[in-house]
Amino acid sequence: MSEVTGTLLRHRARLNEMASVLARHGLAEWAARGSGIATARPVDRVVHRVLTPEEMGASTGERLRGALTELGTTYIKFGQMLSLRPDLVGEDVANELSKLQATVPADPPGVAQRNAEAQLGRPVSELFGSFDAEPFASGSVAQVHRATLVDGTAVAVKIVHDGAEVKVHEDLELMQAVAAYLEDEDPELAQLRPTILVAEFAAMMTAAVDLREERSNLERFRLNFADEPDVVIPQPYEDLSRQHVLTMEMISGQPFTDRAGVEAAGWDVDALV
Repeated sequence: MSEVTGTLLRHRARLNEMASVLARHGLAEWAARGSGIATARPVDRVVHRVLTPEEMGASTGERLRGALTELGTTYIKFGQMLSLRPDLVGEDVANELSKLQATVPADPPGVAQRNAEAQLGRPVSELFGSFDAEPFASGSVAQVHRATLVDGTAVAVKIVHDGAEVKVHEDLELMQAVAAYLEDEDPELAQLRPTILVAEFAAMMTAAVDLREERSNLERFRLNFADEPDVVIPQPYEDLSRQHVLTMEMISGQPFTDRAGVEAAGWDVDALV
């Protein structure tokens, strides 16, 4: 048995889930491409179900965004990466996938705090002056809580979602096997070199669930821009950071994507450019 076959068999339940989710979101053709490696009966049943009028009216990008959101952390991040590759997925799909930057559900109450305490080795009540149990933001990999240091300094505490690292590594192993299988079996997909695309994504995703990498990047950027007053990089706090926890200086701001947003933030557009 080849290594690829062994991996596919080991993760058959997740593979079937992927095929079913794609089909349920009206991407039956994509699901059918994997029918040789997924259990036929459950996938075939959902592939041939009748789509609702709402599903039929949705664009390919909308349906793909829905499927990736349902599949969770790894696939949300994969969609975000694909949103930067209109050369591969087309402008319309890339634009729709860019909406995957939106908030995703946080962990159940108390879970993130318990995980942070396990990482840091002490209760947050001893480590911080205050710690908001309710996150103010939640992304595909982690959620962020407001807190203060014992001296009152406002900080943001980023905590990786419960079980995210294990799920990510399982999904990456499966994605690499599926990419290798499809590259061998599907000449059309092989032209996109899926194994190379997935390998690049795997390197990025592995770093994303290890917040020590992000802390290192913050420190490097702070050093690089130390003499630039108009560029502010949050200060990370090493003693309150670990592999799945990152405590950094709280900086207030607002996003902008067009001229009106820049001007509303009080910036002169030409000066910013």
